[in-house]
Amino acid sequence: MMVDEKGRLFSKISIIDLVIVLLMVVAIAFVGVKILGLNDKIGAINVKTETYQITFKVNNVRQATVDALEKSVGEEVTDVWAASLGKLTKINSVTPVMTNIANDDGSFRQVEVPERFCVEITMEVSGKQTTDSIILDNNRKFSVGSNMTIQTKQIAVETAIIKIDKK
Repeated sequence: MMVDEKGRLFSKISIIDLVIVLLMVVAIAFVGVKILGLNDKIGAINVKTETYQITFKVNNVRQATVDALEKSVGEEVTDVWAASLGKLTKINSVTPVMTNIANDDGSFRQVEVPERFCVEITMEVSGKQTTDSIILDNNRKFSVGSNMTIQTKQIAVETAIIKIDKK
């Protein structure tokens, strides 16, 4: 039998002692990872914090939103939990939203949607590059194709990340 009547494993070591030793090993490993900073190196290509430019697209917004974004250039950008993300550096482009309308012959033509715009904006952030994303010091992750809500003092908008460049 593996455990005897006194609760010892193979009649040599107490199960309680074994559990305590295992917990100590896990705790020492956890402290070692935290102290040595190994968690910054796991999965990271570049563990040094660097500056990145993230380009967002804001789709189908009114002129008032465009105006608020233009006023926000130079301001701090936060997420919906008010965690600082970076700084809005510029408005890259403002283009009208286009839609297809059917002609009488069954073909389609593109026309502008009145008073609706797509805006490309750039934000500057400080973070670490991993294999597929940028991770900020507050553990906020940015990757191309992801959607997120960002906000400034002026406005909050839903965006899509379309490009990340190292500055």
